Amino acid sequence: MIEIISQENFPYCISTLEQMYAQRYEIFVKKMKWDLPLSQPGIEKDEYDTAETIYLISKDEKGQINGSLRLSPTHSRSMIEDHFSHLCDSALPKGTDVWEASRCYILPLRGRRSYTSQTMGKILCAAMETSLLGGVKQVNIISNMIVLPALLGAGWNITPLGLPRKDGRKSIVALTIDITPSGLQAVRQKHNISSQITYKEGQNVRENAA
Repeated sequence: MIEIISQENFPYCISTLEQMYAQRYEIFVKKMKWDLPLSQPGIEKDEYDTAETIYLISKDEKGQINGSLRLSPTHSRSMIEDHFSHLCDSALPKGTDVWEASRCYILPLRGRRSYTSQTMGKILCAAMETSLLGGVKQVNIISNMIVLPALLGAGWNITPLGLPRKDGRKSIVALTIDITPSGLQAVRQKHNISSQITYKEGQNVRENAA
């Protein structure tokens, strides 16, 4: 299952959020060498981590976080618009029914590549479920070329917003994903997930999509 953390249940999930921010620091700052402003040492948290942000948290059998994705509204601002507008050859979707996905990571399990793929599939399904529950029609995302095949083959309808462009030593591309019940079913089928994958600490989450 994938835990949804939003403004409604932030108080119940402080320790989980702190662990996630620390993992983001280890992955994005220390391992991937991203030049990011730090709110405090050992913590990766930026201006897009707001009260409106929704986090999808994957945990292993022992309850330890092994993956996460950030979903942010775009009605006022977005990371792509603020910092990566050069990736968009066509208009960037934005508004109350458009979210932005970012800071996705999965902790690999040594010797088990299938484990990473399964965790990614669960997070992608969770993103679709949560977006449908929020009345979202599109989700924008930036991908590198390593992750791109998994996104293109996930089962949903995904559209590039421009051609890939160099960002340091790698190439990245901006994309938008259509959020539909049929898209959710396709992603579930692709990843062998038969039912709802999300829950929210402190309350039940009931699905309103087929």
